[in-house]
Amino acid sequence: MSAELPARLINRAAIAHAVRLGRDPATLRRTLLAHRPVPDPLTSVGAFDEYVGTYREMGVEEMIFYWPPLRNVVEGQPISVEQQAAFERIAAQRVTRIA
Repeated sequence: MSAELPARLINRAAIAHAVRLGRDPATLRRTLLAHRPVPDPLTSVGAFDEYVGTYREMGVEEMIFYWPPLRNVVEGQPISVEQQAAFERIAAQRVTRIA
């Protein structure tokens, strides 16, 4: 099962809870910590766009990605030239704010 389905269920529950409390669901701030996502959205600009687009549709406004990727850390592997190049392309073309 992808992480998308549980995220959609959590999102629906948060909206329902906000409504029960009399809060406008549009005022909810949604942040996603991408913990070892599959497929890896940091492999290409296209993969990043697809991953981010899925969560943007749910109203996620902020996404947090681990760098270096957790797989590299857990397996004790250095960042490959390909990983670094993809990361730099994504950062240059898509990242709007780094805080």
